[in-house]
Amino acid sequence: MPLLPYERLEIESPLPPVEVCARLASVIEPRRLFRFGRDGARDFEGWIDGNAFEVQRIIGYQNAFLPRIAGVVEPAGSGSRITATLKLHPFVAVFMAVWMGAVLVVGVPMMIAMLLVPSVEPDRGMRLIPPGVFLAGWLLVSGSFTFEARRARALLSALAESLARAPGRS
Repeated sequence: MPLLPYERLEIESPLPPVEVCARLASVIEPRRLFRFGRDGARDFEGWIDGNAFEVQRIIGYQNAFLPRIAGVVEPAGSGSRITATLKLHPFVAVFMAVWMGAVLVVGVPMMIAMLLVPSVEPDRGMRLIPPGVFLAGWLLVSGSFTFEARRARALLSALAESLARAPGRS
């Protein structure tokens, strides 16, 4: 399991890439600096340029661990394939890597000192703080990302499914 969440996704559609891109563009709106709730918004915000796209789900609440979805629509047999990568916003990924790295850099030597140096005799519960803080950070990132990634996958899969079932519908 990776330290920071990352996921690859492939969705097949019987429609040609041009049609898939047009349908995908219909559920994407440009990014806004400030957004207050969903207020009748589409499912995703971001951009689509040719066959490439980068989006994230529009949500009515705050979640710094909301996956960014970067992908491409390519021909596959008689239809097309959406290949995408779900990952954290770069600032959030760097922040969490530094934070969890600092816990390791400070916490591991502290735990070793508590175990090996007889003069250091802190409360036994102190030994659990570094791994506990690291585990809490990892669970927060992974849990929040996974929750949102599952919802984004469901939306994209429903889009691909609706593409396959109702090609004349926008």
